[in-house]
Amino acid sequence: MSHVPEAIRNEARSVVSGLLPKKSSARYEHQYLDFKNWQKKQNVGSVNEEVLLAYLNQLSMKYSPNSLWSKWSMLKSCLEIKENIGTDRKNERYTPKKAKILTKEQVVTFLLEAPDDQWLLFKVVTIFGIFGACRCDELLSLTPNDLEDTGKYIIVTLRNTKNFTTRRFTITDEECRFQPCVLYRKYASLRPTQAESLRLFLTYRGAATMVVDSGGNILALKRAGGWKSSAVAEGYVEDSIEQKLERAKKLFLVPEPTSASSSSKHASTVSEETSEKFNVSGNKNCNIIINVYSREINPVNNE
Repeated sequence: MSHVPEAIRNEARSVVSGLLPKKSSARYEHQYLDFKNWQKKQNVGSVNEEVLLAYLNQLSMKYSPNSLWSKWSMLKSCLEIKENIGTDRKNERYTPKKAKILTKEQVVTFLLEAPDDQWLLFKVVTIFGIFGACRCDELLSLTPNDLEDTGKYIIVTLRNTKNFTTRRFTITDEECRFQPCVLYRKYASLRPTQAESLRLFLTYRGAATMVVDSGGNILALKRAGGWKSSAVAEGYVEDSIEQKLERAKKLFLVPEPTSASSSSKHASTVSEETSEKFNVSGNKNCNIIINVYSREINPVNNE
């Protein structure tokens, strides 16, 4: 066997590593190292059909068929590139699961009828995905700086694409019943002014936050968000800046003095109100507190 200089070997390794997908090469390398570590533990030096079947059989005890197929696909690519081992045999029993596809009418119905206070984020993601035929990672890498709103239409620039080329598409309201530009502008107006992330798509809590900031209590917030538990609603109330400011203002608030005349007037009003009859009907999910005040009535002097 002829001697190969180390420089040639290093160059060959760099070429081989470049054959794997750049964005997910770390995942491919991870699957390959897992297999090599398993070989060491099992004291197996060669790679053949029996070894691979035994390895995949052990993985099948931990992972679902879809995850197992993904791991096998990455390992197979690494074996073909690094060790020149071909694995062309297909698993005849494997049936891939296909995702359900929405029709055009279903998408339009969703964009028109779904309430914005709950589905605005999903609407805008759907709009960008359809108009630009965007992949998940392309949507994830979008920033507000990648958008140019001309007033009539929106120009979107995709910089982090699968093919490493910049691509553009436009979004327009023309011939669209669901007004995509209007939906995007509504979504953009809810973006926090001091957002830490540069991503375009954030988990906004616009509707819930607006309810709390406008003075809504936990019951109103639960109704707006459709929550049965108070735990989530309490988190919005706790995080509300407006609520914190109101509490801060009341810390050193000096109560206004009440005069004797006003207190006596209030007492007489209460006594008059409590002497009348009243009915409560047509209410749900409410608490009624009734305070009954009594006082001794002095006999009237007829003289």
